[in-house]
Amino acid sequence: MKLSGTTFRNCLRALLFSLCLGTSAASFASTVTLTPSKALACLSLLPGAPSQVNYPELRLQRKEEAKVQVELEFKDAESPPKIKVLSAMVYQDFIDAIEAQAQFLRVPCMTAEQAPVRLQQSYNFSLLGNRVVKVSLAIDVEDRKRKEMLSCLVHQDPGSKPNYPVESRRRGEEGVVIVNMRFVSPDQAPITEVLPSTRNRQLRQSVAGYVEGLRMPCLQDSVVDTFVAYKFLLRNNDRTILRDMDLIDFLRNAKDLKTPVEFNFNQMSCPFDVKLSYFRPYKDNILNELDNTNAARLPFFKWLAQTELNITNTQLSNVLSDSMVIHVPCGQLQL
Repeated sequence: MKLSGTTFRNCLRALLFSLCLGTSAASFASTVTLTPSKALACLSLLPGAPSQVNYPELRLQRKEEAKVQVELEFKDAESPPKIKVLSAMVYQDFIDAIEAQAQFLRVPCMTAEQAPVRLQQSYNFSLLGNRVVKVSLAIDVEDRKRKEMLSCLVHQDPGSKPNYPVESRRRGEEGVVIVNMRFVSPDQAPITEVLPSTRNRQLRQSVAGYVEGLRMPCLQDSVVDTFVAYKFLLRNNDRTILRDMDLIDFLRNAKDLKTPVEFNFNQMSCPFDVKLSYFRPYKDNILNELDNTNAARLPFFKWLAQTELNITNTQLSNVLSDSMVIHVPCGQLQL
Protein backbone atom coordinates (compact mmCIF):
# COMPACT_ATOMS: atom_id res chain seq x y z
CA MET A 1 0.00 0.00 0.00
CA LYS A 2 1.25 3.47 -0.87
CA LEU A 3 -0.27 6.43 0.96
CA SER A 4 0.20 9.69 -0.91
CA GLY A 5 -0.56 13.29 -0.08
CA THR A 6 -3.89 13.17 -1.90
CA THR A 7 -5.08 10.52 0.55
CA PHE A 8 -5.26 12.99 3.43
CA ARG A 9 -7.96 15.62 3.19
CA ASN A 10 -9.61 17.54 6.01
CA CYS A 11 -12.38 15.03 6.64
CA LEU A 12 -12.88 14.55 10.36
CA ARG A 13 -13.32 10.90 11.27
CA ALA A 14 -14.27 9.10 14.47
CA LEU A 15 -10.99 9.80 16.20
CA LEU A 16 -12.71 10.58 19.46
CA PHE A 17 -15.21 8.58 21.45
CA SER A 18 -17.77 10.39 23.63
CA LEU A 19 -18.76 8.97 26.98
CA CYS A 20 -21.54 10.30 29.22
CA LEU A 21 -20.97 9.87 32.96
CA GLY A 22 -23.91 10.57 35.20
CA THR A 23 -22.54 11.33 38.67
CA SER A 24 -21.67 14.76 40.01
CA ALA A 25 -18.43 13.99 41.88
CA ALA A 26 -15.04 15.35 40.87
CA SER A 27 -12.22 13.05 39.86
CA PHE A 28 -8.50 13.58 39.75
CA ALA A 29 -5.68 11.75 38.01
CA SER A 30 -1.97 12.29 37.55
CA THR A 31 0.60 10.84 35.18
CA VAL A 32 4.32 11.00 36.05
CA THR A 33 6.65 10.75 33.05
CA LEU A 34 10.42 10.76 32.84
CA THR A 35 11.52 13.49 30.46
CA PRO A 36 12.85 11.74 27.31
CA SER A 37 16.63 11.56 27.00
CA LYS A 38 18.00 14.53 25.06
CA ALA A 39 20.82 12.34 23.77
CA LEU A 40 18.37 9.91 22.19
CA ALA A 41 16.41 12.77 20.65
CA CYS A 42 19.40 13.92 18.61
CA LEU A 43 21.25 10.64 18.01
CA SER A 44 21.91 10.61 14.28
CA LEU A 45 24.17 9.45 11.47
CA LEU A 46 26.49 11.86 9.69
CA PRO A 47 25.36 12.86 6.17
CA GLY A 48 26.38 10.27 3.60
CA ALA A 49 26.83 7.50 6.17
CA PRO A 50 25.56 3.99 5.33
CA SER A 51 21.95 3.70 6.45
CA GLN A 52 22.18 -0.01 7.27
CA VAL A 53 24.63 -2.45 8.84
CA ASN A 54 25.98 -4.93 6.31
CA TYR A 55 25.61 -8.64 6.99
CA PRO A 56 29.12 -10.20 6.83
CA GLU A 57 29.38 -12.22 3.62
CA LEU A 58 31.18 -15.16 5.25
CA ARG A 59 28.42 -15.51 7.87
CA LEU A 60 25.79 -15.41 5.14
CA GLN A 61 27.55 -18.21 3.27
CA ARG A 62 27.75 -20.28 6.43
CA LYS A 63 24.16 -19.40 7.39
CA GLU A 64 25.27 -18.10 10.78
CA GLU A 65 23.19 -15.67 12.84
CA ALA A 66 23.91 -13.50 15.85
CA LYS A 67 22.29 -11.02 18.20
CA VAL A 68 24.85 -8.53 19.43
CA GLN A 69 24.26 -6.02 22.21
CA VAL A 70 26.68 -3.12 22.46
CA GLU A 71 27.22 -0.03 24.55
CA LEU A 72 28.09 3.18 22.71
CA GLU A 73 29.98 5.73 24.80
CA PHE A 74 30.15 9.30 23.49
CA LYS A 75 32.69 11.63 25.12
CA ASP A 76 31.58 14.72 23.21
CA ALA A 77 29.29 15.90 20.40
CA GLU A 78 31.86 15.65 17.58
CA SER A 79 33.55 12.29 18.17
CA PRO A 80 32.45 8.77 17.20
CA PRO A 81 31.47 6.47 20.06
CA LYS A 82 33.68 4.01 21.83
CA ILE A 83 32.06 0.59 21.39
CA LYS A 84 31.84 -2.03 24.12
CA VAL A 85 30.41 -5.43 23.19
CA LEU A 86 28.09 -6.75 25.91
CA SER A 87 27.27 -10.07 24.24
CA ALA A 88 29.51 -13.11 24.73
CA MET A 89 30.94 -15.41 22.02
CA VAL A 90 30.45 -13.22 18.96
CA TYR A 91 32.41 -13.55 15.72
CA GLN A 92 34.66 -10.55 15.12
CA ASP A 93 33.24 -9.83 11.66
CA PHE A 94 29.80 -9.24 13.20
CA ILE A 95 31.42 -6.66 15.49
CA ASP A 96 33.37 -5.16 12.58
CA ALA A 97 30.12 -4.70 10.64
CA ILE A 98 28.56 -2.82 13.58
CA GLU A 99 31.64 -0.63 14.06
CA ALA A 100 31.72 0.21 10.33
CA GLN A 101 28.40 2.03 10.68
CA ALA A 102 28.60 3.14 14.32
CA GLN A 103 31.67 5.27 13.58
CA PHE A 104 29.29 7.68 11.83
CA LEU A 105 26.96 8.05 14.83
CA ARG A 106 26.95 11.35 16.71
CA VAL A 107 25.04 13.05 19.55
CA PRO A 108 25.23 16.66 18.29
CA CYS A 109 23.11 18.16 21.09
CA MET A 110 25.38 16.76 23.80
CA THR A 111 26.96 19.25 26.21
CA ALA A 112 30.17 18.97 28.23
CA GLU A 113 28.12 18.62 31.42
CA GLN A 114 26.40 15.51 30.03
CA ALA A 115 29.62 13.67 29.16
CA PRO A 116 29.94 10.81 28.86
CA VAL A 117 26.70 9.64 27.26
CA ARG A 118 26.28 5.86 27.24
CA LEU A 119 23.69 4.28 24.98
CA GLN A 120 22.86 0.60 24.55
CA GLN A 121 21.63 -0.96 21.33
CA SER A 122 21.15 -4.47 19.94
CA TYR A 123 21.85 -5.69 16.41
CA ASN A 124 20.03 -8.76 15.13
CA PHE A 125 21.78 -10.58 12.28
CA SER A 126 19.02 -12.91 11.09
CA LEU A 127 18.62 -14.99 7.93
CA LEU A 128 14.85 -14.50 7.94
CA GLY A 129 13.20 -12.16 5.47
CA ASN A 130 15.49 -10.12 3.27
CA ARG A 131 18.49 -10.53 5.62
CA VAL A 132 18.50 -6.91 6.67
CA VAL A 133 20.24 -6.42 10.02
CA LYS A 134 17.57 -5.23 12.46
CA VAL A 135 18.74 -2.62 14.93
CA SER A 136 16.84 -1.82 18.13
CA LEU A 137 16.04 1.66 19.34
CA ALA A 138 18.84 2.92 21.55
CA ILE A 139 18.44 3.10 25.33
CA ASP A 140 20.12 5.74 27.48
CA VAL A 141 21.83 3.84 30.30
CA GLU A 142 21.21 6.70 32.72
CA ASP A 143 17.47 6.61 31.93
CA ARG A 144 17.23 3.22 33.61
CA LYS A 145 18.60 4.68 36.83
CA ARG A 146 16.38 7.75 36.57
CA LYS A 147 13.27 5.59 36.08
CA GLU A 148 14.11 3.67 39.24
CA MET A 149 14.35 6.95 41.14
CA LEU A 150 10.83 7.91 40.04
CA SER A 151 9.52 5.08 42.20
CA CYS A 152 10.53 6.94 45.37
CA LEU A 153 8.78 10.21 44.44
CA VAL A 154 6.74 11.18 47.52
CA HIS A 155 4.92 14.16 48.95
CA GLN A 156 5.68 15.57 52.38
CA ASP A 157 1.98 15.18 53.13
CA PRO A 158 1.43 11.47 52.31
CA GLY A 159 -1.74 10.68 50.42
CA SER A 160 -2.41 14.29 49.50
CA LYS A 161 -3.24 15.65 46.05
CA PRO A 162 -3.71 19.08 44.48
CA ASN A 163 -6.83 20.86 45.62
CA TYR A 164 -9.66 21.12 43.07
CA PRO A 165 -10.76 24.74 43.64
CA VAL A 166 -14.40 25.00 44.73
CA GLU A 167 -15.06 27.89 42.35
CA SER A 168 -13.72 25.90 39.38
CA ARG A 169 -15.90 22.93 40.29
CA ARG A 170 -18.96 25.15 40.69
CA ARG A 171 -18.42 26.58 37.21
CA GLY A 172 -17.87 23.13 35.71
CA GLU A 173 -14.29 24.01 34.74
CA GLU A 174 -11.94 21.16 33.89
CA GLY A 175 -8.35 21.09 32.74
CA VAL A 176 -4.97 19.40 32.61
CA VAL A 177 -2.01 21.10 34.27
CA ILE A 178 1.41 19.97 33.05
CA VAL A 179 4.40 20.87 35.18
CA ASN A 180 8.08 20.26 34.37
CA MET A 181 10.17 19.31 37.41
CA ARG A 182 13.90 18.97 37.94
CA PHE A 183 15.10 17.19 41.08
CA VAL A 184 18.66 18.07 42.06
CA SER A 185 18.69 17.04 45.72
CA PRO A 186 16.94 14.29 47.72
CA ASP A 187 15.68 16.71 50.38
CA GLN A 188 14.80 19.79 48.33
CA ALA A 189 11.73 20.82 46.37
CA PRO A 190 12.02 20.44 42.61
CA ILE A 191 12.75 23.31 40.25
CA THR A 192 9.41 23.70 38.47
CA GLU A 193 7.83 25.18 35.38
CA VAL A 194 4.04 25.14 35.07
CA LEU A 195 3.05 25.03 31.39
CA PRO A 196 0.03 26.96 30.03
CA SER A 197 -1.85 23.74 29.29
CA THR A 198 -5.02 25.21 30.75
CA ARG A 199 -6.34 28.77 30.89
CA ASN A 200 -7.64 28.18 34.40
CA ARG A 201 -5.32 30.17 36.67
CA GLN A 202 -6.75 28.59 39.85
CA LEU A 203 -5.89 25.08 38.66
CA ARG A 204 -2.36 26.14 37.76
CA GLN A 205 -1.89 27.78 41.15
CA SER A 206 -3.17 24.69 42.92
CA VAL A 207 -0.62 22.49 41.17
CA ALA A 208 2.22 24.99 41.62
CA GLY A 209 1.66 25.01 45.37
CA TYR A 210 1.29 21.25 45.62
CA VAL A 211 4.49 20.26 43.80
CA GLU A 212 6.53 22.36 46.24
CA GLY A 213 5.97 19.49 48.68
CA LEU A 214 7.33 16.76 46.40
CA ARG A 215 10.64 15.07 47.21
CA MET A 216 12.81 12.34 45.68
CA PRO A 217 14.65 10.87 48.72
CA CYS A 218 16.45 8.13 46.73
CA LEU A 219 18.15 10.65 44.41
CA GLN A 220 21.89 10.01 44.35
CA ASP A 221 24.60 11.87 42.44
CA SER A 222 22.25 12.67 39.59
CA VAL A 223 19.66 15.08 38.24
CA VAL A 224 16.22 13.78 37.28
CA ASP A 225 14.02 15.71 34.86
CA THR A 226 10.39 14.64 34.84
CA PHE A 227 6.98 16.09 34.20
CA VAL A 228 3.56 15.39 35.65
CA ALA A 229 0.14 15.88 34.05
CA TYR A 230 -2.49 16.63 36.69
CA LYS A 231 -5.97 16.12 35.26
CA PHE A 232 -8.97 17.80 36.91
CA LEU A 233 -12.26 16.26 35.76
CA LEU A 234 -15.93 16.49 36.74
CA ARG A 235 -17.67 13.18 36.31
CA ASN A 236 -21.06 14.72 35.55
CA ASN A 237 -19.67 16.09 32.26
CA ASP A 238 -19.66 14.26 28.95
CA ARG A 239 -16.22 12.77 28.44
CA THR A 240 -14.19 12.61 25.24
CA ILE A 241 -11.52 9.92 25.00
CA LEU A 242 -9.03 8.78 22.38
CA ARG A 243 -9.64 5.47 20.67
CA ASP A 244 -7.18 3.12 18.98
CA MET A 245 -7.05 3.40 15.20
CA ASP A 246 -5.16 2.88 11.96
CA LEU A 247 -2.48 5.34 10.94
CA ILE A 248 -4.51 6.68 8.00
CA ASP A 249 -7.40 7.66 10.28
CA PHE A 250 -5.04 9.30 12.75
CA LEU A 251 -3.44 11.42 10.02
CA ARG A 252 -6.84 12.42 8.64
CA ASN A 253 -7.50 14.06 11.99
CA ALA A 254 -4.14 15.83 12.19
CA LYS A 255 -3.58 19.48 11.38
CA ASP A 256 -0.60 21.32 9.91
CA LEU A 257 1.34 18.13 9.19
CA LYS A 258 5.05 18.75 8.74
CA THR A 259 5.82 17.98 5.11
CA PRO A 260 7.40 16.83 2.89
CA VAL A 261 8.01 13.44 4.47
CA GLU A 262 8.53 9.94 3.10
CA PHE A 263 8.50 6.78 5.19
CA ASN A 264 8.89 3.20 3.99
CA PHE A 265 7.20 0.98 6.57
CA ASN A 266 8.37 -2.12 4.69
CA GLN A 267 11.80 -1.45 6.21
CA MET A 268 10.41 -1.09 9.75
CA SER A 269 9.28 -4.68 10.50
CA CYS A 270 5.71 -3.85 9.50
CA PRO A 271 2.91 -4.05 10.39
CA PHE A 272 3.42 -2.80 13.93
CA ASP A 273 1.60 -1.01 16.75
CA VAL A 274 2.81 2.06 18.57
CA LYS A 275 1.39 3.61 21.73
CA LEU A 276 1.10 7.39 21.52
CA SER A 277 0.64 9.52 24.63
CA TYR A 278 -0.79 12.85 23.51
CA PHE A 279 0.76 16.10 24.83
CA ARG A 280 0.65 18.49 21.87
CA PRO A 281 0.91 21.44 21.57
CA TYR A 282 2.57 21.84 24.98
CA LYS A 283 5.11 19.01 24.72
CA ASP A 284 6.05 16.45 22.12
CA ASN A 285 3.94 13.29 22.10
CA ILE A 286 5.63 10.22 23.59
CA LEU A 287 5.88 7.05 21.49
CA ASN A 288 6.40 3.51 22.80
CA GLU A 289 6.73 0.38 20.70
CA LEU A 290 4.40 -2.46 21.65
CA ASP A 291 5.75 -5.44 19.73
CA ASN A 292 9.37 -5.55 18.62
CA THR A 293 11.85 -2.69 18.40
CA ASN A 294 13.42 -1.26 15.26
CA ALA A 295 15.71 1.75 15.00
CA ALA A 296 14.53 2.36 11.43
CA ARG A 297 11.28 3.71 12.95
CA LEU A 298 13.01 6.55 14.79
CA PRO A 299 12.53 9.28 12.10
CA PHE A 300 8.85 8.28 11.81
CA PHE A 301 8.41 8.42 15.60
CA LYS A 302 10.06 11.85 15.78
CA TRP A 303 7.55 13.06 13.18
CA LEU A 304 4.57 11.58 15.05
CA ALA A 305 5.86 13.15 18.27
CA GLN A 306 5.21 16.59 16.77
CA THR A 307 1.86 15.76 15.18
CA GLU A 308 -1.08 17.74 16.50
CA LEU A 309 -4.74 16.71 16.29
CA ASN A 310 -7.46 18.91 14.81
CA ILE A 311 -9.66 19.06 17.92
CA THR A 312 -11.41 21.73 19.97
CA ASN A 313 -10.06 23.22 23.22
CA THR A 314 -12.75 21.35 25.16
CA GLN A 315 -11.75 18.04 23.59
CA LEU A 316 -8.09 18.82 24.24
CA SER A 317 -8.81 19.35 27.95
CA ASN A 318 -10.24 15.80 28.00
CA VAL A 319 -7.59 13.92 26.03
CA LEU A 320 -4.36 15.73 26.96
CA SER A 321 -1.93 13.17 28.47
CA ASP A 322 -4.17 10.24 27.40
CA SER A 323 -2.87 7.37 25.25
CA MET A 324 -3.96 5.52 22.14
CA VAL A 325 -2.61 2.71 19.98
CA ILE A 326 -1.88 3.44 16.33
CA HIS A 327 -1.79 0.51 13.91
CA VAL A 328 0.87 1.08 11.23
CA PRO A 329 0.49 -0.98 8.03
CA CYS A 330 3.07 -2.09 5.50
CA GLY A 331 3.60 0.22 2.54
CA GLN A 332 4.90 3.73 2.04
CA LEU A 333 3.80 7.15 3.22
CA GLN A 334 4.60 10.20 1.08
CA LEU A 335 3.31 13.65 1.98
